[in-house]
Amino acid sequence: MSALSKPTEPKKSQGRSLVRFVIAGLILGSFLACVAEIVRMAGWRNTHVVVPGRVYRSAQLKPAQLEAYVNKHGIRTVVNLRGRPFDDWYPAQMYATQALGISQEDVTTSANRLPSPGEIRRLIEVFDRSDHPLLLHCQQGADRTGMAAAIYQILYTDADYHAAVWQVSPRYGHFRVHSTAAMDEFFDRYEEWLDSTGEPHSAAAFRQWTTTVYAPGPNQGRIELLWPTGPAEVGRPLVFTVRAYNTSREPWHFTAGSRAGINARYIVQGPDGKVLITDRAGYFDRTVPPGGHVDLTLPVPPPERAGPHRLYVDLEARKVSFTQYGSEALIHDWDARVPARPRGR
Repeated sequence: MSALSKPTEPKKSQGRSLVRFVIAGLILGSFLACVAEIVRMAGWRNTHVVVPGRVYRSAQLKPAQLEAYVNKHGIRTVVNLRGRPFDDWYPAQMYATQALGISQEDVTTSANRLPSPGEIRRLIEVFDRSDHPLLLHCQQGADRTGMAAAIYQILYTDADYHAAVWQVSPRYGHFRVHSTAAMDEFFDRYEEWLDSTGEPHSAAAFRQWTTTVYAPGPNQGRIELLWPTGPAEVGRPLVFTVRAYNTSREPWHFTAGSRAGINARYIVQGPDGKVLITDRAGYFDRTVPPGGHVDLTLPVPPPERAGPHRLYVDLEARKVSFTQYGSEALIHDWDARVPARPRGR
């Protein structure tokens, strides 16, 4: 009996070895495929087709690379998602698109925060009115470009919603980690809105949400100066009081002793434009509902010189200013004057 069973043991061992060999091959193959894709993305500047013949995506291209890509795909409009910075690449790209006789549209977005409602509306307007084919790009072609590519597929193709959102995925170099998760949160907010309204997804629903409903969390507000509104006196301490209105759809949370919540950042410039003080206010425990307001006091050192001064006030959340979401900062120009001497002296 034992003699008959001996030949079966090597077969089992061979089977286990074969399974291990196949698994190891699959792991190695997946690893090599990932490496090859990373090399391809780096070498070819993360270039991909979004809609054949209509929309393409890439990382930041050098002028020679841009020219080659434009000629290859007949690009008529470059959609730059990096805004208009002072970096060298921007004028170089402008010169390149002008020399090629094509348009460039600049939309200001960031991979590290939710987009402002105004810039999302502008992006959709660019999509609506620009000559195609389009080339979408940011710096790496992964985060902001993925968001824009997904928006295009949702609005202008019959692509499945989740397939469109796959434009924001590791396949293109995007990972839902740290601050870049804001790109995913943008679509999360749309899905939450669908759930709250009971409306099914459609291109029309997405357009309605992006153009009339979408708001970047609590990061919207309006600031007005309460007092003093007139001139100040040289050598005398000064305290400004401002009122901040919550114009978002979510409550504001101020937190004592922490920048984790909402706070106000303010700057005072002197007659020569030199910054005299940069400070923050709003370190207290307070919840301000949508439509509500809160008053903030801003102590300022005594002006040392007569002349025009400027007060700049902006709200912040998680170290990101509200102006980056489309709200306006408070700018108040005021004079410092030498006190009048009492009569008889």
